[in-house]
Amino acid sequence: LGTPGARTISIEVENANGCMNDVSFDVDLRQGPTDFTVYNGQPCTFDEIEFYLGSETLVDIDPGVDGIVDSTDQNTLSWTTAGTKTVTYTISNGQCNITRQVEIEVLPSPLGEITVDIGCVGQPTLVSYGGAGAASIFADYDWDDSFADAVSVSKLAGQEAYEVIWDTPGTYEIDVIVTGENGCESFIELPTITINPSPTVGFRLPATICEFVERDLFISNPDSAYQYSWDVGPNGVILASNADSTQITAVWEDIGNTNVTATASQNGCSTSRTRTIRVLNSPDPSFEAPLFCLDENTNEAVGIITYTGDNDLNNDTFEWDFDLDSAAGETAVRDTPPANSQNYVVTYKTPGRKEVSLTVTNDNC
Repeated sequence: LGTPGARTISIEVENANGCMNDVSFDVDLRQGPTDFTVYNGQPCTFDEIEFYLGSETLVDIDPGVDGIVDSTDQNTLSWTTAGTKTVTYTISNGQCNITRQVEIEVLPSPLGEITVDIGCVGQPTLVSYGGAGAASIFADYDWDDSFADAVSVSKLAGQEAYEVIWDTPGTYEIDVIVTGENGCESFIELPTITINPSPTVGFRLPATICEFVERDLFISNPDSAYQYSWDVGPNGVILASNADSTQITAVWEDIGNTNVTATASQNGCSTSRTRTIRVLNSPDPSFEAPLFCLDENTNEAVGIITYTGDNDLNNDTFEWDFDLDSAAGETAVRDTPPANSQNYVVTYKTPGRKEVSLTVTNDNC
């Protein structure tokens, strides 16, 4: 209608009979808002922007899908998702209201979280950043002073993760600023992590031990706050343990070097101590004894007890106990040849149960 001002509007009306009539009325044409200046950038998700930048009065605004209007300032907008957003807004100059729509492209910000495994003094603690579905846009990471108190920091290949060692127990703040290739940033923090003291553990072990010989092992200076466990190697067997595993009885069933490990645990932290022992070949005291039967004519039971082990008959020591009643004239005589034979002809003269035993000793066991 041109410039603002008073106008007269005339309308000529004709009905179906051809009759005509004129109607005229005056109107006051007012000037509507003219300043439509709005934000003209590409915000990142969760960034707050001032949308309307003109001189008119913002009357109403709708930020579109996943948009958020600040509760104290309707001109402050943000979006929780990326994509093209249609913003509908109404402005007024005090005389007229005008509604417009503008499209805004919202860029994705890096998403994710910091994860930390259990932290122990003097042991690597894994600190990693995990971005859900947005790894391709990550460009830069700034961990600031997160590892300033650490004594060692090692980055793992192919991922945004670090093995960090602290030498002092306590709590530490961890945060990272992640900047995407599109320039969007996210500040992600883990308020604190706790680095727990690592337990201590020790035990004594002889340099050598004989196979099949039971051995008691003890934790040195045990702490009742710790939980203890043992690993006596693939050829070792734990025969007994006290309630808190500070003492065990073990035996080894094969010769050679073997590792024995004791572990102390507390608050998810574990410390292990490993020592090596050499298991030596134990003497073999195997023998076979026949069934002894008293002869009713001689009143004697005679048989040969035969050594069946594999020990050195010349150098090893053999101590037999045939449970003889010497007063009754019972005897055990070496069955020779050979001169070093460990087979014996045994003569019993009294009925009853006999307990025969053999102890063999070599240079080591």
